[in-house]
Amino acid sequence: MAKVFTYITINYEKDIYTPSIDMMQGDTGRGLIFNIASPIDGLESELSNLTATLNVVKPTGETQTVTGTIESLGNDMAKITIEPSSDLASAIDVSGLANATLVIANTTQTVTSFNFKIKIKPNPFYPKPTVRKFDVTKVSRITGVQQYEHCVQSIEFVGLEYTGNMYIVLNNDTFVQDSETEGYHNTVPLTNNTFIIGQPMTFYSGVFSCQLLGETTSNVETTKFEISPIFYIEVAESIEQGEETEYPIDPNITFGIDEYIADVKEQAKSEIESTGDAVIASIPSDYSTLSSEVSDIRTGADGRIYESAGNAVRGQIEKVSSKIEPLDLDVTTGGGYNTIVKKYYANSSYKCALIEVDDGDELYFTSTTWGYCPLAVFFSGEPSPDTYLGYQGQQGTTEGVTYSYSDELIVIPLGTKYVGINAYGLSTTMIAKKVVTDYYKKKIEELDQYKPPIYANYLDGKIVVKTKYDADNDIEITLCKRGGNNLIDFDTIKTIDVDGNKTTILTNVSDWFMPYMVRAISNADGDLPDNWYSHFCGGNHQYNNASSGSTPTARCVIGKVLFDKKEVINGDEAQYCNTVEIFWTNYIQGQNTKKADGSGREILKEQYHLTFDGKKFDIEHVFIPLEDVMIIRYFGLGCFYHNANGYKYDYIGGSNRVTQTAPCNSDSGDKNCRKVIISDDKIKITLGINNEDMGDFELNEIMPYSFFSTTDRKVYGCLIYMNTNSKTFAQNSHYYFSGSYQFDKPQ
Repeated sequence: MAKVFTYITINYEKDIYTPSIDMMQGDTGRGLIFNIASPIDGLESELSNLTATLNVVKPTGETQTVTGTIESLGNDMAKITIEPSSDLASAIDVSGLANATLVIANTTQTVTSFNFKIKIKPNPFYPKPTVRKFDVTKVSRITGVQQYEHCVQSIEFVGLEYTGNMYIVLNNDTFVQDSETEGYHNTVPLTNNTFIIGQPMTFYSGVFSCQLLGETTSNVETTKFEISPIFYIEVAESIEQGEETEYPIDPNITFGIDEYIADVKEQAKSEIESTGDAVIASIPSDYSTLSSEVSDIRTGADGRIYESAGNAVRGQIEKVSSKIEPLDLDVTTGGGYNTIVKKYYANSSYKCALIEVDDGDELYFTSTTWGYCPLAVFFSGEPSPDTYLGYQGQQGTTEGVTYSYSDELIVIPLGTKYVGINAYGLSTTMIAKKVVTDYYKKKIEELDQYKPPIYANYLDGKIVVKTKYDADNDIEITLCKRGGNNLIDFDTIKTIDVDGNKTTILTNVSDWFMPYMVRAISNADGDLPDNWYSHFCGGNHQYNNASSGSTPTARCVIGKVLFDKKEVINGDEAQYCNTVEIFWTNYIQGQNTKKADGSGREILKEQYHLTFDGKKFDIEHVFIPLEDVMIIRYFGLGCFYHNANGYKYDYIGGSNRVTQTAPCNSDSGDKNCRKVIISDDKIKITLGINNEDMGDFELNEIMPYSFFSTTDRKVYGCLIYMNTNSKTFAQNSHYYFSGSYQFDKPQ
C-alpha cells in the first residue's frame, strides 16, 4: 500500500546547520526516512544490537517517542525509517516549532544522535474531520480531498428524500475487494448520512466514481437500491519531499544565509561591546515596518534600495557591525548653511554644522553637560528649500531647559545626504557619526554573493518572481489566476531600476496557456449542443467565447507552490530561492456540455507543472479526458504581446527563415520549428515546445506548420488541428507535452 515520506540525508563529514522540515498537524499519512550518507564505525557489525528512536519535544514541552527501523546500506551506512503511525501523528498534534532528535543506540549507550526541527503547520481539520454538506442531486463532483490526509474531512449528504440506512459504493476496483454487498463492491455504511473520507481511498490519488444506496427490508430479506446518481470524489496527488540536501552533523559550525547573518551580527556585537566603541541601538523607526522580512537581503553594499525589506536587514547588520567615530565639524555661528535654510533652524545666533551621510549611517549627540534646543535638519542634496526632508529636535528657543545629549540617536530618514545640526553651544566634539567599518562592509558584500538568483513572493494569490534583467535593472514577473475563467497564467512583466522604479513591459489580456475546441462524444446536455467550430472552452474563453460578460467554462485548483522544493502558503514571507514551482489543475467544460449559468459538465482536466530557475520557465502539461471526447483544436502554448506594432517574430528551425513584423499572418513553414522568438527594443520572449509526445505535432493533421501568428498580435503553437470526428480521445487517457518561456533583455 502506498505511503509518502519526507527524506533527510545525514552526513557527518560536512558542516552543519540545524535543518527543519514541514509537517501537517496530526498528519497520519507521512513518515520520515533518514539516510546516513557517511560511515559510522562499527555500525555494520552492531546493526542487530542497534535501535533507532525519534524523540520529539512538542511546542507545549511534552515529549513523544517514536520507534524506527534500521536497514543496512552497506559500508557502515544505514537507512532509518519512521513509518506513518498514530505515534508520529501524536508527536505533531500541536502546531508550532518542535525540537526533534533521532537517536541511534545500542543496549548500553548512545552511538550517535541528530537534531532537527519540525515546523508543524496548523491543520484546520484536526483533531476531528470537518463536515462538508453535499447535494448529489445538484453537484456531481467533490474536490478538495488530498492524498494521505486520512480522516480530516467528512461529507454529509443532503437533499435526498430517502431517510433510512444509507451506504456509499466506491465503484473503483483500485482498493478493497472484500466488502461486496448484494453485487456492489466496496460498500461502506454511513452514520447520520455522513462519509468520513479516509483509508484506503486516501492512500491513492485520482477520481473515484461513487453512488449512494438505500435499503429496504421485506420478509426478513434486505435489498439495496440506488438513491443517487453517480458522482465523483477527486483525491489530489501528494508529492514526496525528496532529498534536497545533505544535513551534516557537527553542532559547532553554522552555515547558510540566515545563520550567516546571525553569525556576522553576533560576532560584530561581541567585538564592539568589548571595546566600548559603539552603542547597539534599536532599528530606526523608518525601518520598523520592514523589520519582519528578514529573509530579504537584496539591498546591495552600494546602497541600492528595493521596495522590499532588504534595507531593514542591512540596517540591522550595520548597527552591530560599525563604530562611532568623532566628527571634526566645521562649526559656524549664523550665516553659511544657516542662512540658506534659516526658517528651519532654531536660532540664527546658535552655532550650526553640516554633516554628509549615507543610508545606514547614524548620528549621536555626545556632549552631556550643557546646551539648549538641539536640532537636526535633513536634506536629500545640497541644503536648500527644495531638498528639505524634515527635522528632529526642538525648534525655537526654550530658555532654562537643559538637554542631555548622551547617546541621543538622531534618526536619519532614507535618502538623506546632508544633516544640518543647530544648537546652543555646539562644539566640534558634540556630535559623533556611526559608520560601517570596512571589515563589515566586506562581510556584507560577501553575504551578497550567497544570494540565490530569485526573489519570490506568494501573496494575495499572486506568485511574483524577481531576478536579474541587466546590469541596471531587475525583471519582475507575476503569475496568478486571471482572465474570464480565473485560471493561472502570466499576468504582468515589469522592469525595476536601481531606484526601485517599475516600468510595465507587458500586461497580459489574453491566454498564454491555451484553450480547447473539445466536445463530449455522448450526452450533449449543454445549452449549445450543436456548437462546434466557433467556440473554445478553457483558457480565456467564457460561455460566450469572449473573455468577459458571461460565465466560466473552466476552473482552476492550485495544488502547491514550492520555493526550493519546500511548500509555501499564500501569505508566507518572501524569500530568496534557486527554483520556484507551481502545480495546478484546470477542469474544462465541453462545447456541447457548457451552460449559460456556468454549471456545465466538465469533460477534461489538464495538469500543469511550472518550474522557474531564474532564467527560464519550464512547463510540463498533461491533459486527461474525464470521458470520451473529440478535440479538433488545441494550441498548447502561446504569446500575446499587444503593446505596440512593429515587434518581430523569428521562427527557429522551420523553413520560414524570414523575420516577420507584427501584426501579421505568418507561420513557421513546416513542423521542424521548435521555438519562436518575439522581440522589440524592450524584451525578447522565447517560446518553445519540446519534441516529445504531443510535441511531435503528429496530432496536427491539417496544418503544415508547428507555430503561427495572426493579426490579433498573438503567436500560437499548433499541437492539435483535426477535422470533426477524426479522433476520439478516450476517457482517462494521458496526452503530454512540455515547453518553456524565457524573458531576456534584447541585444
